[in-house]
Amino acid sequence: MSLLKIAKSVSWYKQGGAAVPFFIEVPGIAGNMNMHKKYGQSFGNLFIFFEDANCLWYVNKDSAEKMAYFFWDRHVSDPKYLTSLYNGWKRKFIRNTGLCTDLLAKDFSKADKRQLIKYYEKFLNTNLDSWVPAIFIDCFDPFGEKILMEEVKSGFGGKNPLSPAEVESMLATDKPTYYSILREELLKAAVQLRKSEIKNNLPEMPELEKKLKKISQRFFWVNNNYAGAKHLDEHYFFNELKHILKASKGPMKGLEAIYSERKKKAMLKKEIIRRHNIPKSLISHFRFFSFLTYWRDERKKFSQMSNAIYDKLIHELSRRSGIGAELLKYITLDEYKKVLLKSEKSLEPRLRKRMQNFAIYIDVAGNSHFFIENRKKVRAIMKKIIDSLQKHKGEIKGTSASLGLARGKVKIVLDERHFGKMKKGDVLVAQMTRPEYLPVMKLASAIITDEGGITSHAAIVSRELKIPCVIGTQTATTSLKDGTHVEVNANEGIVKVLKK
Repeated sequence: MSLLKIAKSVSWYKQGGAAVPFFIEVPGIAGNMNMHKKYGQSFGNLFIFFEDANCLWYVNKDSAEKMAYFFWDRHVSDPKYLTSLYNGWKRKFIRNTGLCTDLLAKDFSKADKRQLIKYYEKFLNTNLDSWVPAIFIDCFDPFGEKILMEEVKSGFGGKNPLSPAEVESMLATDKPTYYSILREELLKAAVQLRKSEIKNNLPEMPELEKKLKKISQRFFWVNNNYAGAKHLDEHYFFNELKHILKASKGPMKGLEAIYSERKKKAMLKKEIIRRHNIPKSLISHFRFFSFLTYWRDERKKFSQMSNAIYDKLIHELSRRSGIGAELLKYITLDEYKKVLLKSEKSLEPRLRKRMQNFAIYIDVAGNSHFFIENRKKVRAIMKKIIDSLQKHKGEIKGTSASLGLARGKVKIVLDERHFGKMKKGDVLVAQMTRPEYLPVMKLASAIITDEGGITSHAAIVSRELKIPCVIGTQTATTSLKDGTHVEVNANEGIVKVLKK
């Protein structure tokens, strides 16, 4: 079957964000070919489109649903299955983290070609191996709520006595997110200071500098994404600390709020369980999704750390080849060694074209993994897929992630280049939020995303910030326009256009 026919005939689920081929190809391989080898499951057909530093990722929705029920059935049969799966992944994560730490400390410029290839291959294999047990989490984005609600009704004799707010509380992770931990560490440092004690130059405060260096060692990666990496040093966190001290609410109150919220969440879960006499089996099902939320946060940490190595490898290749780093981010995994060994000729013009338009296609059934560089063909395939998803006019539906009702002006934010558009009270519309989106999420009156499920980043953070959020609309970034006035009813999962 031709790619155009596949694009038209398959039911698609969309994901997206800032990404480049060299950083995102590994999750694509892990989610299809390697997942299929290990579990007999995959995302089926997978298209990854790149255009102007933005990435759109389309998976076969039917295959994703099949995969979701595959893992769900194993949880139902053995409530310890997810923990066992996580523990296996955690060992791989620790190994990957150790390798990242080791490679970050190395001076790549002193390695000969053979040694650099050795570093590259070892990291690539370790990173791919670490992705395989964790990529399945994404298949619950479009189907998690459906599966959970089926179990809730089954547990209560065909009825659902839980309010949306109670379901939201039951889904909250029992463990703090890494954003919450970072915030806590900065607040602790701020508590020990007074505004008057802050000096302009960090070296003038050696004790504080020492603390912030430790924070940097733990969290240097928090602004990394699939398009690049930024190493956040002690000076970055010093500026964050100054913002905290300038805030009207003091750092001690901020710390107290964090501890109070954590305690409140735990108590609220116990109260909901007691109030409705929730069966043990159903409690286990809620814990499954709550734990997926935590695991997803851990996986994000893993991917952001890994992206620091992909970025370092690209910059070293750029230094040796004379090709710009931003261009080289559009090479494929197989091309890294070819560029290093100078066996790939006339690559720069092709990379410039790839920056404008490029696609990767992976098909498990046909064991296919190839690249589409013809611009007309890429756009024709994209159009077929996008047309199949565009269904809503005047009203967009998704999943409620954080309850509430808000009105505001739409701002489409596809990556960091668009952050400057956001003003206080605007409605943030994104393919999916990621950690680097946090500053603009704090400005939003509401959040709408194309992708994501009840364990996604947007769901986690919007609950922490108490901002209305509708996720998984699939079409918000293409149906809405900047400046459109909308009503976001996150109690119902509906977005209405008020005025254009």
